[in-house]
Amino acid sequence: MSRTHRSSHRSVVSCLATLWILVLATPGHAAAATVLGSPSALPAGANAVIRLDAGDRSKACSVSARSGKTNRGPFVYSIDKPIVSIAWRVPKKARTLTWTVRLRCASNTKKLKSTQPLKRTLAIQGTKRGIRRLFNPGSVRFTTGARGKTYSGLAEPTYPEGGKGGVDCSPGVLDGTTYCTGYCTWYAYQQRPAENLEGLGNAATWYDRARARGIPVGGNPQVGAIAWWAGTTSNPAGHVAYVTGVSGSNVTISEMNYVAWNRVSSRTLPRDGRLPGGYIYGGPVGDPGPGGSGAAPSPPPPDVGKPAVIQRSPDTMDVFYRDGAGNLINEYWNASTGWQRQAIASGVAGDPTAIARTSGNMDVFYRDSGSNLINAYWTPASGWVTQGLASGVGGDPTAIANSPSWMNVFYRSSGGGLTNAYWDSGTGWHTQPLP
Repeated sequence: MSRTHRSSHRSVVSCLATLWILVLATPGHAAAATVLGSPSALPAGANAVIRLDAGDRSKACSVSARSGKTNRGPFVYSIDKPIVSIAWRVPKKARTLTWTVRLRCASNTKKLKSTQPLKRTLAIQGTKRGIRRLFNPGSVRFTTGARGKTYSGLAEPTYPEGGKGGVDCSPGVLDGTTYCTGYCTWYAYQQRPAENLEGLGNAATWYDRARARGIPVGGNPQVGAIAWWAGTTSNPAGHVAYVTGVSGSNVTISEMNYVAWNRVSSRTLPRDGRLPGGYIYGGPVGDPGPGGSGAAPSPPPPDVGKPAVIQRSPDTMDVFYRDGAGNLINEYWNASTGWQRQAIASGVAGDPTAIARTSGNMDVFYRDSGSNLINAYWTPASGWVTQGLASGVGGDPTAIANSPSWMNVFYRSSGGGLTNAYWDSGTGWHTQPLP
């Protein structure tokens, strides 16, 4: 599911390893916003996800929170599809507090404030002297998607507290594995539970984190290995599966959450899908040595081009670059969460440039495959949004922020001339050729 891209047919369902409670929607088209899933308690430092069906008429949603006299938000996002996921990181130094989370969806952003909110209670298990903050700065992300299928008997699930095998992913419910039942990460872990595979995060981070723990990894398939796919623009959480057979260049896998949540299925690759980007060995495979044996699948595309770096505050860093598949990648760091990675756009043909006018915004400019000048911009309220600024771009841009209310971008046009795209907070974007 992605803000800016439609998922391909039978695309891998996002394999989030975050701690949250899922309640599946009933069939049909909702007329008003309803909460599909919301956590009731989380520890400090955890990822949080709330899912909504915003209804057919909603074009904007927001999230805010209140605890006592402390208010946080609202964070506002324009939507183009009814299913909305709101994800954020709870600060590691958060105080033990109970928050009332307010969720609003409306036909436009102006009507959000007057819309009756949906309220959910969220208890944070932190420290007595922690910070009074629910949302880690810059971590709030909105994604949207179309309505999917529902699964028989799971519309209103109830499980006893501590019940193993349910969708309740509260701390400790699943023996401390940190993987929620029904997802690809949970299933892959269950195939090799005797190993050090717990706490590897979303599927996209398994390969690098397993290697950092000394678990052997490589590019060739082995029966008993964990097949791994990197995150993409349409599925940033990645995917993992269990290799059950290898015959020549064909790899057979067993997996969960590909055809449906909490459902095990089998495929043979590459006939039924893209080959994995790598394999995690150990366990029944042992260490097959450099590369292992068998036919090597295509590795993940390498990162290419020159990165752009900005720092909005002493506690944040953001790096932007183009990978080998033409995606705009953002590696971002803050003092609370460390380094994380996300793809924010596709179709990138050149090296990006980036500026931060204030600590509360970022602007990235790049040339796309259609020779257009694209601006990807971010605020805590909007998340990442892309827009086209100009066509006929013949070279990579460079940019400066003259002030918080003024930006200038310079690039070579397809005709060879120097062009200036400039923005001010009062009139927006303009372009002009330079002598």
